[in-house]
Amino acid sequence: MMIDPFLSYVKKRIAENLPGVSAHFEMAHKLRTYTPGTPSTAMQSAVCVLLFPNKQGSFSFTLMERTSTNKRDKHKGQISLPGGKKDDSDSSLAQTALRELNEEVGVLIEDVELIGQLSELYIPVSNFAVFPFIGLTNKKPSYKPQESEVKDIFEVDIKTLLDPENIKHKDIRISEHITLKMVPYFELEGRVVWGATAMILSELKEIIKEYF
Repeated sequence: MMIDPFLSYVKKRIAENLPGVSAHFEMAHKLRTYTPGTPSTAMQSAVCVLLFPNKQGSFSFTLMERTSTNKRDKHKGQISLPGGKKDDSDSSLAQTALRELNEEVGVLIEDVELIGQLSELYIPVSNFAVFPFIGLTNKKPSYKPQESEVKDIFEVDIKTLLDPENIKHKDIRISEHITLKMVPYFELEGRVVWGATAMILSELKEIIKEYF
């Protein structure tokens, strides 16, 4: 894989102490509470922040919009990182991240190098413990969305995470009877990125802002 000062920094930095909870809660709703540890009943899952060089001389990452018709998906219609539940056949969570990346958006596993891992995040609404991995590919990915789960795929320049104008708040309706007030979110490529995905990206933002 390519040798780049930014990538070298990211790889070294995520091997050190991570911001973790403090960064997550920068983009968490005010009603979310922090309890140390993850429940023993939680299911394991993994996601991949896939980095690749862009035409602006920077790096972009991949996000997807989940379909709103999958009744089994408690995060349907939301913007998320490619990822999903660990299968019994997966030898590790790293393999889960790569397999889901391939299944959901069609990126070839052999084209991706995992360069590190961000902090684990527990999602109470779905009882998942999410393990985010940082992946790298040398070129702009070729996508093939999984139609049953993925409505759209788009790319975001990583530097947009550093722009304070892209952090906003709004009321978000999560069910017929529940609306969360003043939810923090990233506005990325005109999309509302909130919840667990925003919390994971918040930790990535804290890491990369030390570089730029």
